[in-house]
Amino acid sequence: MAKNKGEIDELLAKLYLIYWRDNNLNNIKTVGFKKLTTLEYFEYPKHTKSIEEISQLSDTELETYCNSLDISISPSIIKADVIINNEAISLKSKRGALPALINHTHRKGIENVCERISLDINPLDNAINDYWIKRIASDINEDIKMNAQNNPFQAIKDSTLIPLLSYFLFKGTAKADSSISADFVYEFKDPSKFDTWIKLSPKEVAKSIIDNTTISIRSKGIPSTYKHDNPIIERDISIKKWTRFFQGNHKGTLHIRG
Repeated sequence: MAKNKGEIDELLAKLYLIYWRDNNLNNIKTVGFKKLTTLEYFEYPKHTKSIEEISQLSDTELETYCNSLDISISPSIIKADVIINNEAISLKSKRGALPALINHTHRKGIENVCERISLDINPLDNAINDYWIKRIASDINEDIKMNAQNNPFQAIKDSTLIPLLSYFLFKGTAKADSSISADFVYEFKDPSKFDTWIKLSPKEVAKSIIDNTTISIRSKGIPSTYKHDNPIIERDISIKKWTRFFQGNHKGTLHIRG
């Protein structure tokens, strides 16, 4: 079930793509997706609605109609939303709420990602240590904007944060690579107007949003079984490197939002 404007626009975009494909518009030749169980590609079927009729559907009518065509919202672990002309695409509506880009992820999760993409985690370790020095000294708040003075993450923006954001947006999560990763993103202001659609690569997307992000280190996402004082297992030893007991909680998860 669609929960917000961004998800409603994702469903609308898929219906418009089918219309454009079937009416030989905007160079849309094929539109479909993969079965989540088998990863077998299937082409979305034709539908009978015009652009105007699609735009007039209520949210409930839209979801019901999409269900009849086997069209749904992609789960968060799947990074692509649709396959257009044999390219796996993530759909991003500018009318939706600002998303969490890296969502309350502890160090072991980020460490796993860094190993997958051959990225050195040490600069991020140093930046988070600097964050804590400034946070405890009340030089910065918990949330710090990327372009703020005293931001300890500025120095690693290009070398570390952009590759991480590119991965989380297009390729996978802290737990694993996505079974359906995205090759490109289409951003749009209005899903019914293809001239508002902009096609971007993972690096282009990350670069376009990095300066408007807000970064924090939080308590949400710390495992309930985490042992801070006497870490033994590999997970807890890793988590401790970012974690401080501060204001009554163990805080050590990286949260980056748009």
